[in-house]
Amino acid sequence: MASNKPITAENNPSSISIPINTKQSPQTSAQAQTQQAALITPPPLTTTTTTTTTTSAASLHDSLNEAKDTLTEVMDLVYESRDINDEVKALLSELSRETRATAHNTAALIRNSGLRNPALPIAPIMIYRPGGGGGGGVVETPDPALWPRDAEEFYALRQPGTEREGRMVRYLVRFYRVDLRRDGDGGEDEGFDAELAVEMVENVLGLREERFVDFRERGRMSRRLVPVPGAGV
Repeated sequence: MASNKPITAENNPSSISIPINTKQSPQTSAQAQTQQAALITPPPLTTTTTTTTTTSAASLHDSLNEAKDTLTEVMDLVYESRDINDEVKALLSELSRETRATAHNTAALIRNSGLRNPALPIAPIMIYRPGGGGGGGVVETPDPALWPRDAEEFYALRQPGTEREGRMVRYLVRFYRVDLRRDGDGGEDEGFDAELAVEMVENVLGLREERFVDFRERGRMSRRLVPVPGAGV
């Protein structure tokens, strides 16, 4: 039979209430604040990170300096190659001028040595003068105003009869740099030997006077052999 006693704390232990202390101790509150600050504040930079950054900057600076040095060397090579190229071009140009003058003179000598008719023009001989002081060579041709028209006018310079003929023979001596001085002679005009001058220039031009003499002789002989109209009638 059930008891009709009222339920109290004494006869119902499960209904006993346990008091909870909501106040934290000072030590527990300090620990919580420390943990919260640790979550918010980032870790301080270490010495290893600073050292790595400094090393990277120094390495980049060295790489830039090496790149500058390499670029300088490349530019020096470019300028040097340009200088060499200019020198080669100048050399080839000078050789080309000298070669052209040599080819012209060879053809002129062949022509002059084969001349027989004294009324035909004489081919002039060019002079190639190498350049000095870094300059290129120069090809010079005789002045047409002081050049003999043909062999007849040239050999007439042995005994210059006019002022123009005197200038012509002296010009040829200067142009071809013929040395007419003998031991004890003075300057060019003192004791100038026109016959010797013509002989020396003749060798330069490749002329052979005997061919002109033979041509004239054959011409005279031919005229003698031509019958005179009405002769012997």
